[in-house]
Amino acid sequence: MTDAERMTELEIRYAHLEDFAQQLSDLVREQGDELQRLRTAVEQLVKRLQNDGPDAADAAVDAPPHY
Repeated sequence: MTDAERMTELEIRYAHLEDFAQQLSDLVREQGDELQRLRTAVEQLVKRLQNDGPDAADAAVDAPPHY
């Protein structure tokens, strides 16, 4: 294998690694965004439970079925 062939092979590998690193970076960003959405949803649920009081959760479980 000549030096030029080796250099070409290394450049190809580098390009693949660079693309893979970008894909991983995008995935980490997407997961961070999703985590933030989930945290916001949990905070809203906690506030809702705190505002409704502990009896509200029990009332939903104990409610009779509607016909």
